[in-house]
Amino acid sequence: MPNESVMQLVLERLRDDFGVDIAPAIGLHGQALADWIDQAEDAVFEREHAELRAQRTYRTRPADDGGFYFLSGVQNES
Repeated sequence: MPNESVMQLVLERLRDDFGVDIAPAIGLHGQALADWIDQAEDAVFEREHAELRAQRTYRTRPADDGGFYFLSGVQNES
């Protein structure tokens, strides 16, 4: 388990960088705080990962030029 000062820095990062409401963690210490941080980090990961998945577009329809649209980006349509 990280020490209290490290966990406070993690809380600040969760708040400042990811917009996490850290109010429920105020007053927690030791293992209870470490557990709260673990859950918050998991939630942030899931949120960010879901956003990334939503941004990906899977297009496989043939292009007018006989090529295909690939996962790697947008292709010019003529």
